[in-house]
Amino acid sequence: MTLSKAQQTLIEKARNPGSSEMAAPLTDDDCAFLIAVIVRDLHIETLFPEIRFDDVPEFFATPPHRFTGRYALRLNDAFDRLFSSVQDADTYFSCLASLYKARLKYERILQQQPFPTFEQVGPRGLLQYGRLSAQSLTALLYW
Repeated sequence: MTLSKAQQTLIEKARNPGSSEMAAPLTDDDCAFLIAVIVRDLHIETLFPEIRFDDVPEFFATPPHRFTGRYALRLNDAFDRLFSSVQDADTYFSCLASLYKARLKYERILQQQPFPTFEQVGPRGLLQYGRLSAQSLTALLYW
């Protein structure tokens, strides 16, 4: 089975960084990581013997990770196997990719923005969870 036109479009849309200057496009390695997370979540590891799942961190690890060459997947083949094995896996990938890109974008904001504006304090406080002490995070949110 090959990827349908709709699935190809969905993948390209997920990989597209968008128009924000802080947006982060998904690399091949990021897509391979997301596939590994989905495969582990859906318990279909036997379909992907090339992935070492003990090496796949949790999706919500803080901070979000960028992966370089860790998962040696041929992406088109991996997407095809995933999408043909599990109904709605393409939707799962699309949603997970959107969430991952948002986390990467906010990670860039944390690195490049010196001090949050009033509207950014809440979301930034959530992103700082696990990085700041509870006392420092509370002070930031009360500010």
